[in-house]
Amino acid sequence: MPEQNPIKIEYEYPKFSRIAFSNLLDFLLCTLIALLIFIPTKKIVEIDATYITKTKEFDALKIDSNLYTYSSDKKRIQDVVTYYNESTIYSQNEMETNLALCIENFINFTKDKVNVTKGEEIKKTYDEFRTKDTLVYEGNPYFVIESGLIIKNTAANIPSKQYVENVYKYYIDNYALGQFISTNETALNYQKFFSDKLFFLEIPISLAAGIIIYFYIIPLCFSRGKKTFGKLAFQIGTVNSKLLSPKFLEFTINFLIFFFLECLLSVVALGVPLIISFSMSAFSKKRQNFHNYVTAFYLVDTNQKIYKNLDEITKEELKDDEPINFRQK
Repeated sequence: MPEQNPIKIEYEYPKFSRIAFSNLLDFLLCTLIALLIFIPTKKIVEIDATYITKTKEFDALKIDSNLYTYSSDKKRIQDVVTYYNESTIYSQNEMETNLALCIENFINFTKDKVNVTKGEEIKKTYDEFRTKDTLVYEGNPYFVIESGLIIKNTAANIPSKQYVENVYKYYIDNYALGQFISTNETALNYQKFFSDKLFFLEIPISLAAGIIIYFYIIPLCFSRGKKTFGKLAFQIGTVNSKLLSPKFLEFTINFLIFFFLECLLSVVALGVPLIISFSMSAFSKKRQNFHNYVTAFYLVDTNQKIYKNLDEITKEELKDDEPINFRQK
């Protein structure tokens, strides 16, 4: 019986620039999917009874602080600076008076609800802010000290708008709102609760779901080459160690290594695993990143057909006058 010549498969490795641009496109599309998932995820978290209760309690505390108020439509809580920025019914004089009163009431709120010492510390910061050398208008200070009291410099005829923008709005935005959280343990605990929900539940779920959908489910829809949209756009496919399209189990193992050892580990290792994986792809001769190196996967140019199995190659060989003679470059 004559000896049958072995079938050799030939592929070209794509240039690194194409791999890099496909990775960038994949990153952007995966992020978009994660953002779309984030919206319903956040809605689901927000209908939890504990979340609703804490939101109401925190909103009530914000109103008590005098740094927040109800929006014009009464549907949400917003800080007073945002409220007055959006409002068109107040004159500059009215805003000046109201904002100055908000700060004074916030200081009294801190004295009453937190402790007197914290309130006095905030008042000291406020007084130092109002009397600093840089707070001047056309050479005139905004405030002067008379009989030990800090009062408005009425003799300078400084417009109310200057007081609104450069004193009261600025102080609330850059000092008071932060002081409300940092000096009030109750407010700090509420803030921590909502931050934990965001950073340890809403964002992780959205990112994980986005990665699974984009880098696992979508490639499984491509029976040849297990492509993402980025790889499809730049004509790149994936083959296994036999230079065939990866089977389901092979691709699943490859994805799990990517998901756990690169993506999740990067969360606690400041992105180092992903950087190492990308560097391997950039500098290795075979353009393999970490998960492809472990599972012996290769990225190839899809100008050459990617075969699912050897039977496909045999059938095509029988159709042609010349036998298929491929090898991997």
